[in-house]
Amino acid sequence: MTISTNKTGGVTINIEQKWLRYRFWKGDYDSELLMAFIDELACLGMIENEDNIEAFFPYDKATEIEREIPGILASFSNVTIKYQQDSIVNEDWHLNWQKYFQPIRISPNLAIYPHWQDYRGTEKIQIAIKPGMAFGTGTHPTTQMALRLIEKYIEPVVAVEFYPLQH
Repeated sequence: MTISTNKTGGVTINIEQKWLRYRFWKGDYDSELLMAFIDELACLGMIENEDNIEAFFPYDKATEIEREIPGILASFSNVTIKYQQDSIVNEDWHLNWQKYFQPIRISPNLAIYPHWQDYRGTEKIQIAIKPGMAFGTGTHPTTQMALRLIEKYIEPVVAVEFYPLQH
């Protein structure tokens, strides 16, 4: 934990949160059974990917989890389950995804781009969006269909800004 003060006397407290992550590679074993065993170990959540299962635990339980995992894996007879353990430090997840969001060219004349980028494409219609939980990034098929209808029926203007409704 770090505590800092600014010029106006305000105080900022940063609490570094860490989690323990285990990745179990899928193989010739019952992955549902493994997930059931893992869930009993104070697991905060799991993600089942195509080739592995990720399980997340409180970092302060590391010693206990490290002691229990080998016994769980040994209960799967005649199978070696490969796994990897690491720790994850808290990040600004709500902002971190933005670095992966790039402009999307819907057609030769229409593109959408995130409002934080300085996009200079060649399309006649360029729409800056502020993606979030309600609107998203513009990759959904229905959004792209609506954008193509905009391109077909709306005349381009210099700039159009939409603001969220105030409640």
